Parts: sequence; C-alpha cells; structure tokens
Amino acid sequence: MPSKLPWLATAVIIVVAVAAGAWFLVSPGPTTVSGFHPLVSLNFTAQPIGPGMFALTLTGVGLLEGTYGKFGIENIYIIRDNFPESNTTQTGDDLLGSVHATISQTNQTVDIPYEENFGFAIEFVVRGDNVAYFTLDNVYVYFQFTEGQWAGTVENMLENPAGWVKVRLQGTTKASTGITDNAPAGEVGKYYKTSAMRVRAILDNRTGGTPYWYKLPAGASTRFQVTIYSWK
Repeated sequence: MPSKLPWLATAVIIVVAVAAGAWFLVSPGPTTVSGFHPLVSLNFTAQPIGPGMFALTLTGVGLLEGTYGKFGIENIYIIRDNFPESNTTQTGDDLLGSVHATISQTNQTVDIPYEENFGFAIEFVVRGDNVAYFTLDNVYVYFQFTEGQWAGTVENMLENPAGWVKVRLQGTTKASTGITDNAPAGEVGKYYKTSAMRVRAILDNRTGGTPYWYKLPAGASTRFQVTIYSWK
C-alpha cells in the first residue's frame, strides 16, 4: 500500500513594483490520484509594504526535513521565453539570465514585468524514501489557475504530459541548497533511501510542442495552486 507523504502548501506572491503591477499567489491544491501522494514545500504568506509591493514571509521551509535527508521544492522560477528548457546539466540558479524572478527566501519581494512572456519552472528533490523508483514517471505536478484570466485552467502533468517539459537534472549540485542529485537512475528508491533525484518541471503554455507562454497586462493578476506528487 502506498503511504502518504508529508506536505506543506506553497504560497508565493510575485509583484511588478511599478505604478501598475501584476501579482501571483500560490496556495495549496492537492488533488489525490490513486497511488500518488502530495510532496510539497515552500509556504509563504504576504504582507503589503507599499503600492504594488508585498513582503513575502516564510512560514514553512523551502525543503522538508525527512528521515533520510531534505526533500521537496527547492525553487520556483518565473522564467523568460529564452530559458533553455532542454538543459539538464544546470539548475535554475545557474540560469538566472533567463529568469524573471526566483522564489526561495524569507522576507523576499520579487518583481515581474508586465506585457512580457513568462512561464514557470519548478525544481524539486525527492529522496529514495519518497519514491518507488528513481524515474520521471514516478513524480508529477498538478497546477491550477484559480483567479484571473486563466481561472479554472488545470495543467495536470499526469493527464497531459505533453503540456509540460520535465527533465532529470542528474548529477547537478545546487549551491543554494547544497544538495547533489546522486540517485542511480531507474533503481528502487527504498534501497537508496538517502539518495536524491532532482527534477525540473516547466509550464510554458505549450500546444503541439510549441511554447506560447503567459503574459499579463499592467494591473492584471492571477492566482494559482501547485502540488507535487510522488509515487511510492
């Protein structure tokens, strides 16, 4: 029988710090699918600090403390349309020239320009204790817009894998977390409980293999929910 993994909600606000701004809120959105269980971190709340700006206060931790090492979401990147989506040798921290904003820190205020293409890149780590096998098929992302012009739109990686780019960042080390992807590909997780597998999931509004990206006009807003699931 699969066992339920611990999880925390992800709540993030991204603001354009200009006269007219755009903001995003990430909040809990678990939708259980048989055999998969939620594996989520990064829990933020937001407090207004001025016109069009919010301070993000961390109420959870970026990575969950597991018996066999930290796991969960390392970062959510709001990416530009020049982000190298097929790159598997560098983490988002190494590709900041192609990133609008990085979600990761306590008391953080981030800006995103309006009328520019953007997408979402979620980088997360699973340990052998969290997953049955070290394969991309054993993890997926559930993403739902709940407010704004895309309200009600669901991007479920399990049901529509063609709408996502999902890659294994094998062998990479992220300086900000110190975690190295060292899990043997395809092996049984319970035999390598302390090993880590790093995954990047990209949502870029793609159809037929072509990314069409997202874009917000000045003053517009949207809210979304995201949950990471693993099969164990």
